[in-house]
Amino acid sequence: MPRHSRRTSADVNKNMIAALLSIQATGNLAGLGTALFVLLILLALVECFFGYVLFRLDLAFVGLVGGALLGTAIASWLRAEPTGLDYFVACFTCAIISVLLAWFLYRVAFAIFAAGGVAAAIAVGVLGRADSGGAWVFGGVVGLAVGIYALIYTRAVFIVLSSLSGAFKAVFATAVLIIDPIEDPQVSVQALLAQQWLVVMLIAISMALAGAGIYVQVKLSRSIRLVLMPQDQLPAGSRSARGRKRSRRGTRIGPRFTRI
Repeated sequence: MPRHSRRTSADVNKNMIAALLSIQATGNLAGLGTALFVLLILLALVECFFGYVLFRLDLAFVGLVGGALLGTAIASWLRAEPTGLDYFVACFTCAIISVLLAWFLYRVAFAIFAAGGVAAAIAVGVLGRADSGGAWVFGGVVGLAVGIYALIYTRAVFIVLSSLSGAFKAVFATAVLIIDPIEDPQVSVQALLAQQWLVVMLIAISMALAGAGIYVQVKLSRSIRLVLMPQDQLPAGSRSARGRKRSRRGTRIGPRFTRI
């Protein structure tokens, strides 16, 4: 492969990482079609209302995506002209490690994901300054506080963040879909963000949907109590533990893959 061609490939991948950290990354969805937006909306609604039930699966998916992006960044950083094999090995390795950590060390993984997500949301979404070191420092401080809180109060923080994340993704993806993203999603997103009254309205709808999601997930957390923190594990010989074990035999509501 010519030298200039491989350099161009590396530059394209670096630009992809930068775009994924920006709200303008929605424009890169051109050509993927309406089906992708519909799937995104459905998955976002599931996350908003049933994120608690799918706690570890949700974390594993985030770990998969985050690990692949991290692998892309590492390959671009280690080699000036990484090949396709370099990207594949780095992405695959980081994705597998990230998924395993998210599945088995779920509390720590959730704290890390929460801290990083909040930091990126503040620096990119709220402040709109993805290239500013100060914005990332401020977002990192807030994210660190959220991460520590998430490690201590895993259930409550996950319910809130999953509801907010799912609601905002569902509402804004629906808005972009209505504007017809197949023609030119980049222009559609820019036109949507240029109308401040519309953005404020979408934020209000997202907050209302997130509130409904939090209510539903809190109800589910009382009937389907997952072992997310040490205090959730009852002594093996206690009456409550025996009663819960008998009740689990008679119901199929609680998914096995979310329990330890």
